[in-house]
Amino acid sequence: MLTLADLADLALLRRHMDEGTIDRGKAYARGGYVIDLDVARNRDGYVLQSSVAGSGVATYQTVVSARRDHDTPIELYTACSCPVSHFCKHAVATVLVAHAREVAPTSAPAAPGSSWERILDELVADVDEGPSSPGPDGRRASGELALRFEVAPHRHDERRFGRGAPSSARSPLHLRPVTRGRRGEWIKKGVEWRDLVVADPRDGRYVPEHVDVLRAIHGTHRARMSYGFGSEDNLPLAKLGASLWRLLREAHEVGLPLVASGFAELRVASQPARLSMDARADGGGGAVLLAGAGVGGSWVPAEDATLLGSPEHGVALWEGEGDDAVVTLAPLDRAPTAAVRELFLTGRTVAVPREGMADLLHTYLPRVRRLVEVTSRDDSVQVPEPPAPHLVLALTWVDGHEVRLSWAWHYRSLATGQTVRVFALDEEPAPYGMRDADLERISLDRLALEDDAAVLLLRTTTAGPRPYPELVLREMDAVRFAEDVLPGLRDHPAFEVHTDGQPQFREVVGKPEIQFTSAPAPSGRTDWLDLEVVVTIGGRQVGLATIIEAIATGQDKVLLHKTEPKGTYLYVSVDHPELDALARMLADARALDDRPRDVATMSLATQAFDLWDELGELGVVDVEAARWVALARTLVGQDGVPDVAPPVGLKATLRPYQREGFSWLAFLAEHGLGGILADDMGLGKTLQTLALIAHAREREPDAPPFLVVAPTSVVGTWASEAATFAPDLEVRTVTESAARRSQPLSDVAAGADLVVTSYTLLRLEADAYTRLAWSGRILDEAQAVKNHRGKTYQAVRRVEAPFSLAITGTPVENDLMELWSLLSLTAPGLFPYPLQFAKTVAHPIEKGGDADLLAMLQRRIRPVLLRRTKDLVASDLPPKQEQVLEVALSARHRKIYDTHLQRERQRILGLLEEAGDDEVALRRHRITIFAALTRLRQLSLDPGLVDAAYDSVGSAKLDLLVEHVRELAAEGHRALVFSQFTSFLRRVQDRLEREGLTTSYLDGSTRDRAAAIDGFKAGDQPVFLISLKAGGVGLTLTEADYVFVLDPWWNPAVEAQAVDRAHRIGQESPVMVYRLVATGTIEEKVVELKARKAELVASVLDGGASFGGLTADDLAGLFG
Repeated sequence: MLTLADLADLALLRRHMDEGTIDRGKAYARGGYVIDLDVARNRDGYVLQSSVAGSGVATYQTVVSARRDHDTPIELYTACSCPVSHFCKHAVATVLVAHAREVAPTSAPAAPGSSWERILDELVADVDEGPSSPGPDGRRASGELALRFEVAPHRHDERRFGRGAPSSARSPLHLRPVTRGRRGEWIKKGVEWRDLVVADPRDGRYVPEHVDVLRAIHGTHRARMSYGFGSEDNLPLAKLGASLWRLLREAHEVGLPLVASGFAELRVASQPARLSMDARADGGGGAVLLAGAGVGGSWVPAEDATLLGSPEHGVALWEGEGDDAVVTLAPLDRAPTAAVRELFLTGRTVAVPREGMADLLHTYLPRVRRLVEVTSRDDSVQVPEPPAPHLVLALTWVDGHEVRLSWAWHYRSLATGQTVRVFALDEEPAPYGMRDADLERISLDRLALEDDAAVLLLRTTTAGPRPYPELVLREMDAVRFAEDVLPGLRDHPAFEVHTDGQPQFREVVGKPEIQFTSAPAPSGRTDWLDLEVVVTIGGRQVGLATIIEAIATGQDKVLLHKTEPKGTYLYVSVDHPELDALARMLADARALDDRPRDVATMSLATQAFDLWDELGELGVVDVEAARWVALARTLVGQDGVPDVAPPVGLKATLRPYQREGFSWLAFLAEHGLGGILADDMGLGKTLQTLALIAHAREREPDAPPFLVVAPTSVVGTWASEAATFAPDLEVRTVTESAARRSQPLSDVAAGADLVVTSYTLLRLEADAYTRLAWSGRILDEAQAVKNHRGKTYQAVRRVEAPFSLAITGTPVENDLMELWSLLSLTAPGLFPYPLQFAKTVAHPIEKGGDADLLAMLQRRIRPVLLRRTKDLVASDLPPKQEQVLEVALSARHRKIYDTHLQRERQRILGLLEEAGDDEVALRRHRITIFAALTRLRQLSLDPGLVDAAYDSVGSAKLDLLVEHVRELAAEGHRALVFSQFTSFLRRVQDRLEREGLTTSYLDGSTRDRAAAIDGFKAGDQPVFLISLKAGGVGLTLTEADYVFVLDPWWNPAVEAQAVDRAHRIGQESPVMVYRLVATGTIEEKVVELKARKAELVASVLDGGASFGGLTADDLAGLFG
């Protein structure tokens, strides 16, 4: 808010005046040069008007205006009659004196040394010397002043915009100063407005206070004029501002006479005047409305009144004619509106015929009275009091399940109580309305409701709580309103309730009964079953969609669209544990299948055993559904899988966990189900599967053979394992393509119990495998088909069999879509759509943001995925210890690595930034990115792998490996050495051979894998060098008790598989695992990433925390 202190701030003044002007203004303020000062405050600031004595005999009229909007700078404007005209010393003095009077509005102290006698002598001087006032030097004033109000003739050239000229018959009044003549009359000679401007009030000619008042009147006139200062003789009374009334009071207080010229007497009213309309009967049943104004007990028509000011602030009322007229001046009680001003100035008479009287009294006059007073001075017209607003809440019921609430103002006559007009709560005032905003606001402020009613009916506004103008309540909201809220509203003192009749409601009580009935299978599919769901409560059927919607939206009750014969509407509670469980189960089921379906049905994958188990607990099922409920209770319920005796032809003793696994497999195969055997590496998954095959062949020896698909390196292992543990099985292996074989595939399979082939050969001869019948499809090291977009996956999926099994110790390596691939082959209905699974399951879990979804996934796959770890089931297995050996690069090696790192980092981070969140763009750069990663990983091992020019630099890792292997060989230990880079393995082989250490070697180019493996198992070589890709799966090398992993990889499953070539059943010695990591290189980042990715496997299979696959952020971190 702007203050006078802000105006007097020197910083503000200096922005507009120089220091000299400010100093002179200060001197004028201290010297008392500011004679008259008027301070007016408005909404935005101040207007200061003053008379300032000049350095000579002149007095200057000064105006200072200042305003400020909120925090904007102060806008300062000044005008003065001095030669400088603006931003002068007189303006500075005006501001400083205004501020000084606000701060210390007391009179100046007496002069020092004044005695008490002198003070009292001055006090009683007026009594002793008569009524005349002395001048500033103690002399009597020699002349008298007065303010004369003169009748001015109408100017014929005066025009106004609007409907013609004013109809007032009275002439305007002008003001001028006059002085007493020799014969006692008031004359204008010798005193003009300009004389007062330059007069020295201290020269004793006139009473100073009279001069001050007249100067202030003149200054007010000047401040409102837009043109320059002039010397007119008469000031138009109608053009003076609202400060006129203060100045007239001051004139009265200082004894300045107000005299009339052209009329008899001038009076200044002590109370405000009021514009009004007088209603008079016209004798014919109609009425005439006449505009006028009054003050006290007097009233004159508009033609005898003159409005003063613009905007209008006062009125001059004329009574009598000519020289006998009396003029009364009075301020208005309120400024008129434009329409009222127009009516008053034109002086029009409003004639209302008899037929319009009803509208006049009840429609128009109530609105007119909001603007101007309406009376009937002769009581010929009964002017009604304006109708008062009453707040009404109207209720309209629609078929018992919907109620419409609307608030309205009913304006009622105070005399009859009848409603004369209705306005909606939010309706804008009508053209002929009769709204009383103040009374409406008071009524709304009294609208206090109980908590439940307030929450339902009121909204928060800047004016406070206010009702919703219209509100529709449906279903149970309508019931709760009728039963809980409405009774407390009927007798509310602030409003009335009007209703067209209220329906009755009754709650149906009972425990819910749920029934599931099989519906026709969709599109003939057998991996899904559609069920019709019927829910009854208290004998009344409740729609499934209604129940689900109520639970999803937090409702505890639902309204039934059925009535009893008496017209009572029924509702039921859905707050039952059985219905909550049903809703959860439906949500889980529908999350897997987005096919359109009837609202009263649900679809379940036949292998979603967790849901079937819940369904059986919830309600009654028919025969077909009961089969799946029974299977679910076996797999996930308390029944458990029945123990199955091992086949007679099995030449091995199954461990307890292996027998449980075999029984689980036998149960799945017997019922035509599929599953994933995901035991830790080295726990005998092959043996459990061979037991299943032998069991099935003993039961059905004439059934088609089982098909095992495995990596090429493992095909021979299956044959040898089968010969060892199930020698009665007729095993055929397919190791060559059709072009190189001497017989067709059908001849190979004929008479066989088990056919073993590789993924590569099956992909090449997919049509041939598809044409044959198989008892079971078994996928060993099933991570080979983890990519559902790959050709191998597509070929495998085409091979049909009643039983499908995936065998893998690592069902999840990088992301959950790999798990989906395996499930789609073994339990195809469980998650039927890959895109939906990725969007609704995989991505949310991998981002770590949905624990409930992770729990759902664990429940869903648990019946079809069996996983046991060595820690849990093979406690007799020797311990495995793992250690990271940190390897520091040589100085030259470090320099080479850092140089390449900076170059690759700048390039790859640029590509990642360019791709952003665009997965397509990221895939486009993937080859470039992984090529850069490969170069950095090779540089971490041996710079010679990247450039032969660096062969002489050497490898610190190789030096450390040689040192360890030499010691191990000397103590009789044997070691497996893994690397992803065969070029590095060859360097390791050469170095070890030079050191006198013999080796065995296996990579993808090895022609006779079996010879290489048997050579190590039967020989005495201390080291077996194996490429991670060629020897990471399908090998049992328990002859070694040390494992070296030369280069880390971010896929933890790959390394775990390699390590478990030695740490598996049959190992009798503790196994020591060394992972060599080059410090300060990308290998450290890979180790960190691998640790995080290992959590993904744990989250799904073991219930730990989750983490996603290799993202753009992961790649950026590797180069960071």
